[in-house]
Amino acid sequence: MKAMHYAIGKATPCIFTKWDKDGKVVAMVTVHGDDFVHVGRASEAGKFMGDMSRKYEIETQQAGPGSRGKELTVLNRKIVWKDDCLEYHPDNRHVERIINDTEANKFRRLSAPI
Repeated sequence: MKAMHYAIGKATPCIFTKWDKDGKVVAMVTVHGDDFVHVGRASEAGKFMGDMSRKYEIETQQAGPGSRGKELTVLNRKIVWKDDCLEYHPDNRHVERIINDTEANKFRRLSAPI
């Protein structure tokens, strides 16, 4: 990542950032094992995929302006490109596991918000 001019995150070593010469963020990459999620300018995405494919065998999914409604799956999570935002849907199996592990399903529900 360093050779591609991405700086490692200060809060976590799993997030990398690339800036342009004016100090503006042009791309960010999140890494989880062998899964990479690149968010940024299309030109940077092309460079990133080119650099990665020269060193590794890669599979890619892409979404961006013009791909409204397109769904991607990353780490069993669904990402949907909308007109004005990205929707990120968690894996329901994780939610169910958290509820079961914490025994939250045994708690009484509140009839009014806290």
